[in-house]
Amino acid sequence: FPITRAVPSVPTLHCPSPHTDRNALRVRHPFAPIEKFDVLGCRRSRAIAVRPEQAEAAIALFLVELAPPRISRTVGTMIELLAASPSIIYGMWGLFVFAPMMAGYVQPWLNTYVGWIPGIGSLFQGPPMGLGMLTAGIILGFMVLPFTCAITRDVFQMVPPVVKESAFGMGATTWEVTTKVTIPYGLVGIIGAFFLGLGRALGETMAVTFVIGNSHKINLGLFYPGNSIASAMANEFAEATELIYISALICLGLVLFILTYLVQVVSQMMLRRMYRAGSVGL
Repeated sequence: FPITRAVPSVPTLHCPSPHTDRNALRVRHPFAPIEKFDVLGCRRSRAIAVRPEQAEAAIALFLVELAPPRISRTVGTMIELLAASPSIIYGMWGLFVFAPMMAGYVQPWLNTYVGWIPGIGSLFQGPPMGLGMLTAGIILGFMVLPFTCAITRDVFQMVPPVVKESAFGMGATTWEVTTKVTIPYGLVGIIGAFFLGLGRALGETMAVTFVIGNSHKINLGLFYPGNSIASAMANEFAEATELIYISALICLGLVLFILTYLVQVVSQMMLRRMYRAGSVGL
């Protein structure tokens, strides 16, 4: 069904001809700017959530291995509550609290002290509006981090205590038990949490819609507003009256489905390669 409904919009992806319908020109805009955020924005959210991949693992290891039981239970419960919070809560917090802070402090500072650097400086130029791709990427990172951290914590708690006690009995230190027993035992779960968080970031709608700015223009700077596939579909389906317009939005949904499917394929290929190499498990 999505493929058959998306076919009428495929010709509008190319350069328009004099015979191209005006509504067809109207729907040419969703693809390039939206896919730019869905690829770069999700990479930015992972840079905040697990770009050093130790971020979520470090929090989970601290709660399981080092923190006192009372602190571990309290912080673990708070992380699970954050992971279960609806995305619209993150979006509203980003719009009313985080975006003004970005516009007043973070973006002017980045523009002044980083904007002059050749190469990467062009990414931090533009009007400090608070709303934009940078803010949306950070909000996505804030939303994904508790989700992946909660899964990683549960994975580490599944390590059999007898295995760790055996390592301690052989004279291993806490660091050695963590790096040679706990992490290898739960490595598959860590990778699974990573890709689950990436999948959630790819399909996120409300949190991104509130803070991304919802603009279809392509800009190199991260301060400028942008759009994503999910937010474009949420914003524009209500006003899509022409068949070609609806077809283009369905085509966007098909692209998002393919991206999500490719993420799952890559994760399975990576896990199989690690199993063959013997780099997971004990």
